Amino acid sequence: MKFKMVTSLLVSFLFTYEVGDKLSNYDQLNEYTVCYGALNHGIGDGTMSLSDYNGSTSDFHVFMFELSAQWCGPCWNNIPDMANIEALYADNPNVLIVTNLDDFGSGTQYHTCAQWGNQGTNFGGEPIILGDIPNNNLFGAFNTGSAYPSTVYIDHSMMVHYKGQNPSIGVAQTMINQMLDKLNNALLISANFITDFNNDADLDGFMNPGDSFDIIISVMNKSHDPNKTASNVNLSLESGQGITITSSNLGDIGNINAGDDFQVIANIEISEDIVINDYALNLIVTTDNINDEGDLMVINPATPLVVRRSHEARSMFDLFELFVNEKADFNRGNGVDALWRRAWAQADKIATICACTVSLEDPIVSEELALWAKNFVSYHFEKMAVEIRLRLAHTPYEHRRKTYLRAIMMRKNKRGYTVHEINRMKPFTEDSSKDRWAIINDLVNGRQIAKVKVGNRDAYVANK
Repeated sequence: MKFKMVTSLLVSFLFTYEVGDKLSNYDQLNEYTVCYGALNHGIGDGTMSLSDYNGSTSDFHVFMFELSAQWCGPCWNNIPDMANIEALYADNPNVLIVTNLDDFGSGTQYHTCAQWGNQGTNFGGEPIILGDIPNNNLFGAFNTGSAYPSTVYIDHSMMVHYKGQNPSIGVAQTMINQMLDKLNNALLISANFITDFNNDADLDGFMNPGDSFDIIISVMNKSHDPNKTASNVNLSLESGQGITITSSNLGDIGNINAGDDFQVIANIEISEDIVINDYALNLIVTTDNINDEGDLMVINPATPLVVRRSHEARSMFDLFELFVNEKADFNRGNGVDALWRRAWAQADKIATICACTVSLEDPIVSEELALWAKNFVSYHFEKMAVEIRLRLAHTPYEHRRKTYLRAIMMRKNKRGYTVHEINRMKPFTEDSSKDRWAIINDLVNGRQIAKVKVGNRDAYVANK
């Protein structure tokens, strides 16, 4: 049994966040792997989440994310600008600038995470780079026009402030300074908590029915403006059925001045007959400062919503996951594989949202909803895949790719080209050695050509 400390429930949607949207709890808590810059920025365990910087255990922050991809030439060319932006705010403890490097393992790796980070350091930057792992959907959540590079600016209240494409020093400075002005003039209320699991009835180290624990919550006024007082603060702590909360200092607590905090001590008792599940403790904080910019405490109480999936729906999604992974593997190296690797998660989110529209009392993803979501995503992702292929077909790189493939396919006796011949014959010698072998490896990873042995030499032949 697990407990989560939340202040509200927001649903993470399939569609991209737009300006003015607030990030869901799910996206704030999601952990991302830092593949470069963790030690330099005090990220000891190599993972970070936006919730690490929301004022609970740190200062409030504003964020700039650049959404790049390993194979994206314009993104690589933007590194000097990103380095200048990073250097400009290197000494500001309230600014976090992050590059998200997409499409690891796609078969088109021109630059590794380390190369990307070292290039930024060479230009005087202090980059933080996030790696592309299965739970990283930053591009899907924030991209601008489905384009690389994209930039997104998120303010201290976890609201999208601005979205753009190529990062520029002028735009970045304007947007970051706007967010800092908002931060410096806001009423900043946050909370953190410490649990003391002091009544483990069966001494097994887990929270079970019949156990209880104490929780200490610090509600803090972290406003930068010393005149920002949280007036007539009221605190309440709520949870689900079967959870009993006992505390002597909830309710109206008066004012909290800037720089001060207030501690709540509560005992949480778990009923003997509680249903085994995940439960949330909702801390509801309200003040009279409802018109203050950045006031975090105007959130209505919310009960976490649990969406179940039928056995048939789970089986269908399992099969769909295998299907989209096969699609991604088949399209490896042609720009479409990253799209398909996101399809399963998007279908799952659509089905979850649809289940909530059918019933909020007991939402369940049925076989019918799962089938509809699967078909919806498959249809639209196929259309997007066609569009991506059409756009890629007109790039100089794709033209060279096709030239190489055509030459290898037309090789007499279908014996292909040896490494020696590729390094000495046209059309291959029209490119630099680095670009030449990047294209060859791309074709191999995309399974359009294969590396074989001809006699005692390596050669490259077209796949049947």
